[in-house]
Amino acid sequence: MLPNNWLNLGLTVTQVKMLLLLSSHGRLRMGDLASALGKNAKTATGIVNRLVSRGIVVREDDANDRRVVRCKLSDEGRGLINHIFEVGDTERGRVRDLLREMTVEELSRLAVALEEVDIHFRKAWEAITEASPANKQEFTTQGQKNRHEGRD
Repeated sequence: MLPNNWLNLGLTVTQVKMLLLLSSHGRLRMGDLASALGKNAKTATGIVNRLVSRGIVVREDDANDRRVVRCKLSDEGRGLINHIFEVGDTERGRVRDLLREMTVEELSRLAVALEEVDIHFRKAWEAITEASPANKQEFTTQGQKNRHEGRD
């Protein structure tokens, strides 16, 4: 279950990934962001534009090369990343507390159930992507369409 705090951020998964990259690497060139996200430069620029308009990311000209634009988190962006990590820490603590309350037998059953879930997810994924090239193409095309429409 995702915490409501995360769901109410109004950010896409790709935007959060970009924020995490900037958080861990500091200033990054637009091309480096695009490459790290597996996006083209135009798509990465659009993502940055949306984050800049929200005041979360700042663009800076490179002092050594006027053609290069670097991006970094704004103060608000750093606060947002800190909030995301704090929520994650809180949620991990809740899960840890729940697991501590479980008996060894209950933990064993949970481990078996999670292994079964993993097996079924892997089989479903294989059925979608490997069994039928048409399914894989449809899945990939839908993902590309979603990204093009800004739903990534």
